[in-house]
Formats: sequence, C-alpha cells, structure tokens
Amino acid sequence: MRRSGNLRIWTAVAILGAALFGSASSAEAKSPVVVVTIRPINSLVASVMDGVGVPTVLIPPEESPESFVMHQQDFDALRLVDLIFWLGGSLEASLAHPFADPDIGAGIVELADTEGLLIFAPRHGGEWDRPPANRRPPGEGGGPAGADGHLWLDADNAKLLIGRIASALTDADFAHAEVYRMNAAELRRRIDALDKELTQSLAPLHDRPFLLLHDDFQYFEARYNLEAVGSIDVGSDGLSPDQLKDVAAKIARLHAVCVIGDTSNDDDTLQAIADTAKVKTVRIDLYGGEIKEAPDLYFKAMRAIGASFTACLGPS
Repeated sequence: MRRSGNLRIWTAVAILGAALFGSASSAEAKSPVVVVTIRPINSLVASVMDGVGVPTVLIPPEESPESFVMHQQDFDALRLVDLIFWLGGSLEASLAHPFADPDIGAGIVELADTEGLLIFAPRHGGEWDRPPANRRPPGEGGGPAGADGHLWLDADNAKLLIGRIASALTDADFAHAEVYRMNAAELRRRIDALDKELTQSLAPLHDRPFLLLHDDFQYFEARYNLEAVGSIDVGSDGLSPDQLKDVAAKIARLHAVCVIGDTSNDDDTLQAIADTAKVKTVRIDLYGGEIKEAPDLYFKAMRAIGASFTACLGPS
C-alpha cells in the first residue's frame, strides 16, 4: 500500500513537532526526541517515557512494516531525532538500508537484538504455505535463517523489550533515568497482569484448530497454547474458484474452525472463504491501527487480539 503525499508530510511534520516540543522543554532537563517504527512498540516506549516526553510513530497505521518505504521528507525529519527504536530487518526489512545511512545521525536501537528474547523462525512445509516474497524476512528467502519479527506478542519478550527501551533512553537522557526505571517497572507489572488475564480467557480454546492467511501470530499462539494448523497462500491475485474449493477441502481436512487474516486487504478473501467453506473468519488488527494512539495502545491491542481469537474459535 502506498502512502499519499499528505501522509508523508504528516510523518515529517509530526516528527518535527516532537523536536520542537523537546527543544521547548525546561533547560534543566530537555526531553529526547524519539521515533518508533510501529504502533505497539511506540506504546511501550511512550509508557516508559511517561512524564518526560512523547515519542512519534514513523509508519502510518494503514501501511505494512514489511513494505513501508521512506521518502526524502522522512529522512529530513529524522535528522532532528535523538533515538529511533525499530524491531529490525526480520519485520521491517525495507528500513535496514535507510537506517544504515550515517546522515540520519540518531541513535538507532534494533530491539530484535535484545538479549534473551524468544525467537521463532517462520513456519514452512507441510500445511504451511510459503509466504509471498514481500512478507519474507531476510535470510535464505524467509527460511530457517530468517526470524519471525512479531516479538512483542509474547509477554516475556515484551518485558525484555521494555528493559532495553529504558536502558537506551537512560543512555540518551540520564537526567530522567529514575523516571524511566520506575515507569519500566510499573509497565512490566501491568504486562504480568495482562498475561494472566489472557491466559485465563484463552485457556478454553487450546484444542480449536485454525488457519492463517499470514503466519504472524506464532508468539501469541505459543504463549497461550493456541492451535494453528497451517496457512493459506492467497497470492496477489486472490483466490480463484478452484483455489477456493481447495481451501475449503483443506479446512475440512484439518478440522479448522476459523480462518484468520490481519490486513485490510484480507477482507474480501476472508468473506470468500467464509461463503465457500462455511467457516468462521476474522481479521485481527495486529498493529493496533484502529486504536487511538496512546501509551495504553499495547494493552488495548493485545486484549483486542485475544477477543478476536475468542470470537472466532469459540462455539458458534
């Protein structure tokens, strides 16, 4: 999906606004200017920065991190930034080259390098169809050497990311080190509570098999003992009538009770599958794109993901 010129300008203006906000802070302790690539991670950064400053999201909610392309306005705006947080090439492969540009000048924190993270490879073979090329992570065409970049969907990973975020902010802005430390500790406590809540609500669904249009929920599935049994490769041209029959046969063979998509482009495909196979479908808002930007977006997005799984996997 392409951004309009207005959205490119919005990105630049938002970051410039953050820069001006930071420069207008008290001389005693100016807040750092921070940009984060995707909304769920921006929410975590915003919570750690609470009381100090407000980070800005780089990738608009209607765009995919896998295919986002930076433009000159973005480069110009990023020159005013102190810190950039991104997951890394496993999710945002198109940003690897731009972020290597020394002209940006900001400290760039690749969160996927955080020590101790649970890392999964994308699933291939058997009932797992090969994903389209533009959704494959680097390394042997998205094979075992590549990584699944949706790390924040696991609660323990999220807590490790919070520690890395707080450490990077402290290095850039030691004057607020205690605020970052206290905010991070409180954020980890909230994630523990959320994790217990989701564990309890999703427990009845562990034996309800489902299929995915994109293999994006592996960390969430593993954390909450959900049973994905394969994927459906739609391709750029959608599913033909014969392919829809094959998909319906696959759904029946695997006893799948739900088919899950996670982009707006999936809506027509999900409806076609539902009509042909008489199975429940759902599109899950993976990045919180439909949720108002705020420090609690991560929690709202995770609860919404859990509610979508419950609605689709639960009894009819």
